[in-house]
Amino acid sequence: APNVLIIGIDSLRVDHTAFAAQPANARELTPNLARIGARGTVFERAISQAPWTMPSFGSIFTGKYPHEHGAVSAKVYLREREVMLAEVLREAGFATASIVSHYYVNNTHGFGQGYEEFDRKNVLGEVAIDAEVKVRVHRPGQHDLPPRVHHALRLARRNRVGQRGDA
Repeated sequence: APNVLIIGIDSLRVDHTAFAAQPANARELTPNLARIGARGTVFERAISQAPWTMPSFGSIFTGKYPHEHGAVSAKVYLREREVMLAEVLREAGFATASIVSHYYVNNTHGFGQGYEEFDRKNVLGEVAIDAEVKVRVHRPGQHDLPPRVHHALRLARRNRVGQRGDA
């Protein structure tokens, strides 16, 4: 089965990436994203459901509008009763891991639900990263991915359903 990799980058405009049409003589933008995108699916018309990180990612991971999932202010976290994409994937047999760098999408704000591994070593408080989401499917045998992607895939391989003993 393929791996599902979601890369979210806050406040990154598509015209500042390799996914936007560029003049022939332009410098290469985001080459690592371009390599990952060439192997998977790139959603070119992703529209944020809120003007800031927590409710936007709450919508991405629950499939609900912000007023439905409730993560609409810095003091109101994603409700535990919400079903997260990671929970659905885990129930379907996927190993789940998350590596975050943004304060508002870490496990203390309710975004850790469904993950077997949740790495928040890079959370920098409100000085962070993450808004336009790209979903990628990695195919076995492709090894020239960025180091953080390799780390996430190693976590996933280490925790595969068959290796956990609950197949």
